[in-house]
Amino acid sequence: MGFVLPIVPWWAEAVVALGALVHVVILVLSPSRRRLRPDESVYRDDPADTSASTAKPFPSLFDPPSIYLSIVFPAYKEESRYATFLLPQNCRNLPAAADVVNEHL
Repeated sequence: MGFVLPIVPWWAEAVVALGALVHVVILVLSPSRRRLRPDESVYRDDPADTSASTAKPFPSLFDPPSIYLSIVFPAYKEESRYATFLLPQNCRNLPAAADVVNEHL
């Protein structure tokens, strides 16, 4: 015995067809993506300096990381608590943290 299609009312088919038509119309009539202007693909550290020599390209997601984790302790006498918070076993995967731990131990 083969697969039997369920009986669907005519109005359900009309709703599906109308929905497909609306999607096609939206796709055809929607504007294309705007191209980036050359000044939108770069950034400057100082917005007042608009010379071309200070323009830097935005980084890509595929570039290696340029900023590593920074931890700020806004507390009274925080130097005395560095050693317990930044124990070497907690900072195994943070190479820069080992320097901070060694400085304050």
